[in-house]
Amino acid sequence: AAPRPPNPAVSTISIAVSPDGRTLASTHGDHTVKITCASTGTLIRNLEGHPRTPWTVKYHPANPRIVASGCLGFQVRVWDWDYRTESARRAQRERIERRYAGRYDFGAEGGAGYLGDGWDG
Repeated sequence: AAPRPPNPAVSTISIAVSPDGRTLASTHGDHTVKITCASTGTLIRNLEGHPRTPWTVKYHPANPRIVASGCLGFQVRVWDWDYRTESARRAQRERIERRYAGRYDFGAEGGAGYLGDGWDG
């Protein structure tokens, strides 16, 4: 049997593959978004902050460090997961959220549009 990761995911809800194929983003029942190395399965980042279970996650099509996630608490977060400290991640996330306020679905050309109310993936 394959070895289990040290912190197994709780109820994986959604998964996305980065545009460069190096990482996976996944949403979980413990209200987190996890960034995992696609080749080794190693957890790179555990992103916390959603008040309820995140239901969807998408990568920016041109920048594999940027992911957007939406939760059952009517909240969308935009993350730059490559920052090294929590305070830097928080400050960067707030800047990105202000930049993309109201525009949550990254289009194929790298632009952002409104997130629909249905599943498109």
